[in-house]
Amino acid sequence: MKLQTLTGGSRGSRVDLRDARGLVAVVADRDPAWRRYTRALHTAFASGGTFRGPGPVVSSPDGPVRVGTPRFESLLGRTLGLARHGMRRVEYAAVWYGAGAAGTWLSAAGALLQGAGSGGKGGGRAGGQGAPGADARALREKAAEVATRAAAAKVAWIRERQDAETRLLLHRDRERELRRRVAAIETAGDAADCSVCGRPFGEHAESVLAARREEWESVVQDGKWWRRRRDQLKRKPGQLASLERKAAALQGRIAGVAREGAGTHGEAGGGTRGVGQGAGAAEGVAVSAREAGNGVAASVREEVRGRIHRKVVTLTGGRIAGSFPGLYEEWTGGGRGGGEEITVLRIAARISMAELAIQGGLEMGAVVIPTGLERLSAEDLSRVLPELAGLGGRIGFVLVKATASVVASAPECFDLLFRIEDATGAGRVRRQRSGVGTVRLQSD
Repeated sequence: MKLQTLTGGSRGSRVDLRDARGLVAVVADRDPAWRRYTRALHTAFASGGTFRGPGPVVSSPDGPVRVGTPRFESLLGRTLGLARHGMRRVEYAAVWYGAGAAGTWLSAAGALLQGAGSGGKGGGRAGGQGAPGADARALREKAAEVATRAAAAKVAWIRERQDAETRLLLHRDRERELRRRVAAIETAGDAADCSVCGRPFGEHAESVLAARREEWESVVQDGKWWRRRRDQLKRKPGQLASLERKAAALQGRIAGVAREGAGTHGEAGGGTRGVGQGAGAAEGVAVSAREAGNGVAASVREEVRGRIHRKVVTLTGGRIAGSFPGLYEEWTGGGRGGGEEITVLRIAARISMAELAIQGGLEMGAVVIPTGLERLSAEDLSRVLPELAGLGGRIGFVLVKATASVVASAPECFDLLFRIEDATGAGRVRRQRSGVGTVRLQSD
């Protein structure tokens, strides 16, 4: 279910997301302009099909559908099959756009984890996990890991290529400047002026000319090296190509396992119930099921916590690994701290939830992460943005709210930018290129 448009309240201002992919940002240094869009999404979704105002629009097999309408509710049940995944509406909202408190997020992650563990059918683990489900889960985890590595390698390649291009241009500018300076000294001789103080070189003209020629030759050689480096980086690195081929192969294997699993479920559907089970045996089975269910729930909670912990370590380079237990307790206990460490914990949880949705086969199309990036340190941000870019490439797109400084820190990570300009303007849209992304400047 991919977001097509975000609508900002009754005035009808819109962000057109129909061609969005990868990592997409709405760039606004002041939150109120952005909050109109997220508030409309929250209100429309929470209406349960009774929303009547202008609202966000999503895609469906039957065309665009406005969030909050009866058609949208039908889409949730019919196309997405939340019951099939063992998910409630509020849990889907938590994964989709971060609605609800930490408890809802963890509940959503648990439902997705159990669904992924049972082949995406929402049956949980209590009923036993067959080989096809185990294989599919292992393959999905491996595919997610490879896709993340491929996305990080791609970002590193693009960044290195841009750096080589920038350095080549700088060397060319310096070479032209030195060439002009050498020519000027050769022409004027002792009467040539110093470019800094403006006084004639006089008897020092020859030594200055020799120094400038030597510098010019050095810059020319360096420029040739950077030109070769730039040309080398035009070709996709072998490691990146290998990771992309491996990711595609894993996706093919996942599809094969899914088809095998579907066949196995069909064969098993006609099984018969054993005879001779008395009332006592049935009660014993019920007690065992409850105990098994409690064990499964505890195991799921622990695995969700472990996934978030691993993601936090990845996003921070292990910096807050030691303080994670206390942070996690504060967050799950309803703490509303807005500092950097809680922010990165929340982002790690959202990424983990989205990855579980991918593994469980839940169609998302887009994930909205409304705020927080501007609170991160430069070191954490340099890890978070490639991670979000990689997730966006796998899920459809990730929509974030970002400040101009966040985007400027790594423009190559973004595929599409929307800059909210004058909130009282007259609705115009301008496009321009920035890094490897397209920038849309949109006023209300």
